[in-house]
Amino acid sequence: MKYIFKKIIKWLFLIIPLIFVSFLMHEVFFDTQEKDPIHNKIVSSIANVQNKSLHDTIEIDMKLLVPSKWDTLYVFYATGLEREISQAIGAPSPIHHNVHEGQTLLIFMKGRNVLYHTILTNIPDNDSSGLMKITSYFNPGELFTPNSAKFKVTKSAVDPSVVELLPHENNKSIYRPGFNKNKIKYEDHGTVY
Repeated sequence: MKYIFKKIIKWLFLIIPLIFVSFLMHEVFFDTQEKDPIHNKIVSSIANVQNKSLHDTIEIDMKLLVPSKWDTLYVFYATGLEREISQAIGAPSPIHHNVHEGQTLLIFMKGRNVLYHTILTNIPDNDSSGLMKITSYFNPGELFTPNSAKFKVTKSAVDPSVVELLPHENNKSIYRPGFNKNKIKYEDHGTVY
């Protein structure tokens, strides 16, 4: 009996830490953004384009979606390197990995401090049980103020399962003073910017 009890205790000491680690990994890597109300607000605003026809666009205003007192928004899409993100924002990158294909990184700052950041990847598709991909078209290191952070959202004419996020056509690209946009290289589908 004593032997069986020792075996059970030994297995519990092995299994409980594994369960705890797997729970933490799931929380950190999978559920964190889904539980983030600001992230969810941005994603649901983008998802409103699903109710529109193929060539209709909607506008989302980041000033209304992100309530904190931010003064600068940086947007990075696909294969943004961590060091290049830091170079563009003039502060350490809030993420410690690269932005990968199909991801859009939003960084909201106040002065040189990162207040909030989120990564957009997919939105639930209302018409099926699948997901719609978010594709963005921004210049590397481009920044927006609360007054200029109004973006157009449209369904892709080429692939209706893709949602396109674009700066408003009235926005002129601006960058952080001292940032040399020609030194930063991003590759997206073989095109170097």
